[in-house]
Amino acid sequence: ACVLALAACAPVESEPPTPPKVVLWGDSFGESVAPHLPAHFEVRAFGGTAPCDWLTDIRKTVSSRPPEVAVLLFVGNTHTACTGGTTASYAVDVAEATVLLRAAGSTVVIVAAPPFGGGPSPNPVNAAYEPDGANLVWGPSTSVAPGGVYSQAYREADGVHLNPAGALRFADAIKKEVR
Repeated sequence: ACVLALAACAPVESEPPTPPKVVLWGDSFGESVAPHLPAHFEVRAFGGTAPCDWLTDIRKTVSSRPPEVAVLLFVGNTHTACTGGTTASYAVDVAEATVLLRAAGSTVVIVAAPPFGGGPSPNPVNAAYEPDGANLVWGPSTSVAPGGVYSQAYREADGVHLNPAGALRFADAIKKEVR
């Protein structure tokens, strides 16, 4: 009886909390950070895509199994047909994605694109990503590029895409935004 009483008083080891189910939709930057994100991140990214390319997938996902957290990561592709050759539709498409995801109960994390050119100047598509209220987290450039600078040391030779060190740094910043 004493052994049973002691066992009943022993601290119960609890399992760590299950991390939130996260889906990241994005372009080549999403592809580059994917290997550096934890297993609970499902990455749906493809180079050259824009938010408009993913709206059908987002609609399908929210109707079947919406994520707890949705991450939108697009840096400004204009080569895909649905953009019409400009990033002007990014604001409308990101807003539509955000409405769909929030209506399904997802927290939406919009990750701003790091500045181009190795300096603190903002990426022009970031103007499309303005926060609009509850259940939306804004990951500004300063969080993904501390000090607002994403130097050429983190870029591929094209001056835009991330090299392995840049992808790791960007992934670490994204993980901080998704709590």
